[in-house]
Amino acid sequence: MHCEKNLAINISKTILEEKDTKKIRNDMQDLGTYESLWLKPHPNRANEIVMLPTTYVLPKKKNSFFLETMAKLKLPTRYALSFKKHILKGKLATMN
Repeated sequence: MHCEKNLAINISKTILEEKDTKKIRNDMQDLGTYESLWLKPHPNRANEIVMLPTTYVLPKKKNSFFLETMAKLKLPTRYALSFKKHILKGKLATMN
């Protein structure tokens, strides 16, 4: 049961871009994986880097729709976590 909960939390946070950080992008580059997601130098500003958009992250406009849908989701008792109580200010709060 805890594995399913952790998987659901991690997928939700990935979709909502809470797990897509510069540190993770640097790790990808160090491992030599997903070259299209590596950090790139900004073309006009010398000391800045750019995080290119990903295909697995929802656009900001659709985040609220996803969160509203998850909050309205009705499942059997003890079957799944109630997302409604964990949605704060348009983000998922800690669900541990």
